[in-house]
Amino acid sequence: MNDKEYEALIEELSNLCGILPEYYDISGRRHITSLETKKKVLKAMKINIDSPEDVKREIEERRLTVFRGFMEPVRVLSESEQPIPLTVYVPYEGDEGKLEFFIIIEDENGGKHEYIVKVSDLNISGPHWIGNAGYMKVNMKIGMILNMGYYRIHMRCKRGYGDILERSGILIIAPDKCYLNSKLMNKKTWGVSLQLYSITSSRSWGIGDFTDLKDMIRWIWNLGGGFIGINPMHALPNRMTDGISPYYPMSRLYRNFIYIDIESIPEIKESMEAQGIINSPEFRQKLEELRQALFVDYEKVAKIKEDFLRIAFNIFYEKHYVNNSERALKFRKFISSQDEDLQMFSLFLTCMRENFKYSVSTDFEKGNLLRDVEKELLFYKFVQWIIDEQMEEVSQIAKDLGLSVGIYQDLAVGFDGKGFDAWRWRDIVAGGVSIGSPPDDFNPEGQIWGMPPLIPERLKETGYEIFIKTFRNNMRNSGALRIDHAASLFRLFWIPEGMSAKDGAYVVYPSEDLLKIIALESVRNRTMIIVEDLGTVTDEMRDAFRRYGMLSSKVFYFERNYPDPSFKPPESYPEMSICMVTTHDLPTLYGYWNGYDLKMKRQLRVIRDDVTFSKLLKDRDRDKMLIISALISSGIYSEPPNDGRGTFPEMNDELCKAIYRFLSMTPSRLLSVNIEDIIGILEQQNIPGTDPALHPNWMRRIPMILEELFTDRRFFEIASIFKETSR
Repeated sequence: MNDKEYEALIEELSNLCGILPEYYDISGRRHITSLETKKKVLKAMKINIDSPEDVKREIEERRLTVFRGFMEPVRVLSESEQPIPLTVYVPYEGDEGKLEFFIIIEDENGGKHEYIVKVSDLNISGPHWIGNAGYMKVNMKIGMILNMGYYRIHMRCKRGYGDILERSGILIIAPDKCYLNSKLMNKKTWGVSLQLYSITSSRSWGIGDFTDLKDMIRWIWNLGGGFIGINPMHALPNRMTDGISPYYPMSRLYRNFIYIDIESIPEIKESMEAQGIINSPEFRQKLEELRQALFVDYEKVAKIKEDFLRIAFNIFYEKHYVNNSERALKFRKFISSQDEDLQMFSLFLTCMRENFKYSVSTDFEKGNLLRDVEKELLFYKFVQWIIDEQMEEVSQIAKDLGLSVGIYQDLAVGFDGKGFDAWRWRDIVAGGVSIGSPPDDFNPEGQIWGMPPLIPERLKETGYEIFIKTFRNNMRNSGALRIDHAASLFRLFWIPEGMSAKDGAYVVYPSEDLLKIIALESVRNRTMIIVEDLGTVTDEMRDAFRRYGMLSSKVFYFERNYPDPSFKPPESYPEMSICMVTTHDLPTLYGYWNGYDLKMKRQLRVIRDDVTFSKLLKDRDRDKMLIISALISSGIYSEPPNDGRGTFPEMNDELCKAIYRFLSMTPSRLLSVNIEDIIGILEQQNIPGTDPALHPNWMRRIPMILEELFTDRRFFEIASIFKETSR
């Protein structure tokens, strides 16, 4: 076989595995996926392409999968698609007139529904030949209507002459749309978005915590708002070198203990010893130093909090757990509500703490590790229980006050390749690649995020288990959940190791299945879904998000009349959306206006040359003029775009309020206010693509304590604007 024939086989296999042959970047430029990229992506999918014969076998395997499988490993349907349609393939034996199917559907509570499909109810076609093998395609409908939920389906096929085929699979029935709070059916609201770690109060321990979040819920309610938006709460190593980004977690299933309010844990409140330490002058001084530090010191905060969590756990263990008290029963109930993942997460953290002196694959299997560290595993479960308790209290306050949304949480697009999720689901995690994004306006070199993707084929083979658990866990105690980089539900940009972001390739995912699962978990958890649909998102994707009742993200900076750079008027924003000026990865309003973000990117060499830098500065001046023109056209600002000499009005409280009034006039159901905009901060929380050693990403504090924010006149003025505009 010559090179051309081998290349043709690679192309065919790539198509079967969902690797797109080309993509268009945000500027509309076409990029052809190279043969080398395809080969590396296929290897990352754990596919053998070492020889032409190997590639042929992989192709043949995928052609035959649908036939050999008899029944799909998982079928996801909407409630409106019932009666349940099923398609199966039966090996051709020459006489298919006597087929009969026996079906048992088992629900989540163990209830069973039995159904017999006779030959008269079957639509049989074929035979369909693959090589020398023939298959009959059998279409049928199961004459029962199921409620939304997860089911096991067991199917037995009997031929008239006695042959039997048996298979089992998963059946998922989903609602047609995601949950939408009835309070927002014909109304609009607003809220404040922030990074919880950036908050400092007079009582917190060097980082914002769940009690601060409770206080902010009460604050936003008093202002007339409907939600507080926060960064992902995912579990992190809390190491300053590589473990503080909330969008680079070691697990998306569990939460970061660093946000626990230690002093509100019952065991700490009741402990004279703990109270003595906390109230000592030396310890209060240590806490004050953490509060006064320019940046959040994750390692010091985590160390102090873990020490006190261990004190709390030891008290709980001796006083409650061994005595099986009422509080212990609540803890046991929490553990029983989880599955084996919590045990494995606790095991993973134990191994991390012990510097992996235990081998998870050998010691754990032999039982040695469990005997040695049983109490340690219980400690990590206790920590997740405390987090869950405190988050539930936050959620309950929002419900009691009647907020239309409450806590609006965020779900990162991926996880650390060396973290728990990657280890737990290593069989479906790709190796040797990172997800990222092609070049765009704010990141001209593209982005490599350093997180491994899930392999679509293997994800489906496992019944979407990790996907379901991730969404379910993150919707818990959330009024709304934002899906970071929601285009990943359709396709993800895979970048092989050693290649630039420009050389990556898009890989397709089973979007309809994933969207249906999100809708099911959304309705079950009463959690609204917000999609971050920025950048190279296609019309097909946006149509699907609308169809499933998901709220689109509309960032003021990007809402233009492309290819004309002018800004869209307020009335053009869609009703099913959340609008905002900026995000954590984009410049604050003051930073944008002063070009601070561009200057920092040039200094940090994200922008590589002076020619590009000069062009971006000129574009920014143009955009400032267009913003003011849009405000004037909307009747909410009167100053001219510039003074004729190219000098623009300074960003100040009045101009900031005018921009937020502009957004408040939109039909968008939700409006998110960035705290840094209101108090005039230049620096953004994160500059993508920068070295943490050179730029303090994810560490910046709000330079006002929480009590000062609560009385700041600027927030009352913003709230007054929203009241005027019926938001």
